[in-house]
Amino acid sequence: MRFFSIVSVLFAAGCASAPLPDERRSETWSERVSAVAVPAVLRIISDNGNVGSGFVIHPSGLAVTNAHVVGDVVEGFADSSLGPCRYSVVFAAPSRDLALLQLQAQSPLPSLRLGDSRTLALGAPVLAAGAPQGMFPVVTVGVFGGRSIPGMIADNLVPELLIHGAPTLRGSSGCPVLGANGLVIGVQAAKPGQEVVLARPAEDEVGRRFDQDLGRHVFQTEAFGLAVPVEDLIELGPHWVGPELASGLETGFQAVMNGGSVEIHSVSDIGPAYEAGLRVGDRLVAARGQEVLSTIDLALKLADPSPLMLSVDREGRQLDLSLERVALPAPAREALTPGVSWALSPSRLHRVSGGIEGPVHRSGLTDTLRLPSELVGGDDFSIELFAWLDVPVAGSWLFELGSDDGSQLFIQDRLVVDNDGLHAHKSSVGLIELAAGLHPVRVLFFEAGGQESLEVRWAPEGSPLESIAPELLWRSGG
Repeated sequence: MRFFSIVSVLFAAGCASAPLPDERRSETWSERVSAVAVPAVLRIISDNGNVGSGFVIHPSGLAVTNAHVVGDVVEGFADSSLGPCRYSVVFAAPSRDLALLQLQAQSPLPSLRLGDSRTLALGAPVLAAGAPQGMFPVVTVGVFGGRSIPGMIADNLVPELLIHGAPTLRGSSGCPVLGANGLVIGVQAAKPGQEVVLARPAEDEVGRRFDQDLGRHVFQTEAFGLAVPVEDLIELGPHWVGPELASGLETGFQAVMNGGSVEIHSVSDIGPAYEAGLRVGDRLVAARGQEVLSTIDLALKLADPSPLMLSVDREGRQLDLSLERVALPAPAREALTPGVSWALSPSRLHRVSGGIEGPVHRSGLTDTLRLPSELVGGDDFSIELFAWLDVPVAGSWLFELGSDDGSQLFIQDRLVVDNDGLHAHKSSVGLIELAAGLHPVRVLFFEAGGQESLEVRWAPEGSPLESIAPELLWRSGG
């Protein structure tokens, strides 16, 4: 009997440690997130031969990858869960290493929602899903490890990146990094290996002067991955599209991402949105009958000049609103005077990201889109220059923006040239179709330390670049 008792105990212990049947085994967070992520992941093959990863952010085929994956080409090939398809590049932003793609899908594609990396706690679980070295799909897990400050990877200067522990290989570039809730918190950018970045110490919330710390506080990224924060995509994506410039129509509202949804942030006191009954706090559900999943696909819908029907959720009630958009008003030429307005804010930045920060400390006038002479030699400031640009003839215009440190050039609401980030003097270019006449142009610039420079040149496509003549720049009284 004693022998039987021992055997019984061993048998019982063995049963307790044996795997449970599938129906009794609880699903882990990584299995849940993988089930959401994998169908939306892409293997990207650019027409220049680059191979990487990507992911769909809207069933219509709107997708995201790295700018270095697509390179300078405008088309390529993507493998998706529904089979292979071609894609075209909507916009590429090398300063953020992000690119927006439109897949030529024959049917709706599985997609991922965009989240918020700012809510991540150190040690929070993350998952990466991509196509490393052509293997597709591959899922890895890790934890959120922190954030870098701008630093060098090979010969390239990169902005702040998320540090995470999900293993990745070459070919993972552009893959989504997701939190435990299944929302995208970053876009994989750098391959772990011999790259060197600067670490941002916890006690230094604004980052230290880059040119002083370049040779110190460095480490190799062999043990982790680096990802572009999803906020960069959310902030800049709508500016890549420029819906008001594309449609020529005024909307009268601004929207932001909030908890994975699109929410109305502000409504003009007069205008189409106010007259249609749109209110601050409304959650956008659909536009023209198609679900709105991000401010980026909302911008693409607003770029279409056809009549606009919005469905919103207001405190649990769904409302259908029709916006009668109107043409953007142009100023009367006689109400303008020659020159460029500028406003300065004292700040310690490593990027401008679509706007200057803090209260305006100084303002003034200048005659061209260059750094005002009275600001030469200063450090730790950001400025915005604004003018009405008188385009002499309709056509494709090339803009070159050179600066030390970072800068961006907008026409209307479209980001035409992105030269952002901490760097020595360098130039970036952008091409845009413009009608003849007045167009609002805005230049953002920040200076962190060391030398400073800012200059804008332009030309019709195919002609030599030159500075914008002062007689083509005008300002209003405001």
